[in-house]
This record gives sequence, C-alpha cells and structure tokens, in this order.
Amino acid sequence: ASDLNKFLNNRLYSALPDPIKLLVKQVSVKSSIGDKSLETMTSECYINIPSLLDVDISYKDTSPYNEEVNSKTVISYIIDKEVRKRAFDNGEAYSYWLRSPNATNNTNTSYYVWYVKADGTTNGLGTPTTENGVVIEMSF
Repeated sequence: ASDLNKFLNNRLYSALPDPIKLLVKQVSVKSSIGDKSLETMTSECYINIPSLLDVDISYKDTSPYNEEVNSKTVISYIIDKEVRKRAFDNGEAYSYWLRSPNATNNTNTSYYVWYVKADGTTNGLGTPTTENGVVIEMSF
C-alpha cells in the first residue's frame, strides 16, 4: 500500500509500451507492512524494489528477511558485490534502496532501511532522509 508501490505498479507500469507490458509478469512480492513492523504482507506487482535477500544471500536464515522470499532465494545475477554496483552514464557509482527495513536497528527514535552502497556492499543503516537511487525489478 506504499506510495512507491502504487507509483511503480500504476503510473510506471501504465507508461510502459504495450509490447513490454505483454512480457511483464505479475508476481507475488512479500515485504514489510511498514511503520517499523517486522510483519510482512504480500502484494501483486508488475514492478518492485529488490529485497535484501534478493541481492545478498548471507541473511537467508535471519527473520524477517527470510519472510520476504517467495519461491526464489536470490537474484542470481546480483549476488556478487561487483555486479550489484549501479552507475550513471558518466560511470560514477551510486547507492540505491532495497525494500527491507533493518529489523535489528529500528527503535522508537530512528528508522533504518537496507540499501546497496556505491561499492556494491549492502548496508542496513540508511535513514529515509538519505538520498539514494532506486533500482526496479520486473519478471518476464
């Protein structure tokens, strides 16, 4: 029900050319219900943001991240930190958000979200005021 999820699956999906829309599959995506909750919910999405476990398998036995996984355990082409890097046209790498909250560090006064740093490593100390990019995921 997040604004980002609505934007991705309504506005952005609607803006795709029809031949692309015909190729994109709607999939069940599990994620936190938000507001620092460790509870997960399932959304039907054409476009989504990768979770921590989609890009970093080392947290596979850690709750609630193992709850974010459906039939897959990792995006096989992003498991290495070198491959997780994303760059602008000029080659400068940037950080980007994941959809996973940091379950061990969220408190009443602070909120942290997992992200991929410019060097390709994952980090759980991103605050919502931090400027990071967004990487989208679609299933074909």
